[in-house]
Amino acid sequence: MYYVGGIDQSGRPIEVKDPMAERLRALSDAANTPADKVAALLSLSEIFPPELAETLKAPVTEAAQILWTQGARQAALQVVT
Repeated sequence: MYYVGGIDQSGRPIEVKDPMAERLRALSDAANTPADKVAALLSLSEIFPPELAETLKAPVTEAAQILWTQGARQAALQVVT
């Protein structure tokens, strides 16, 4: 979900290679918080059936909060510990 925003953690552009790249980027850009980005992307029922989106919402939002606010290294460390 971070990747589809098109910018890496150093602020450099990422070339997103996905048939839905423009739509995914627009959803990501329109959301202000990690939780909003996750909700927007999980709303894509062609990718996430509603039942799956509901199941993923809490854990993915928690991980996204860490990733967007503390970075990938800290997010990975939290998963390992």
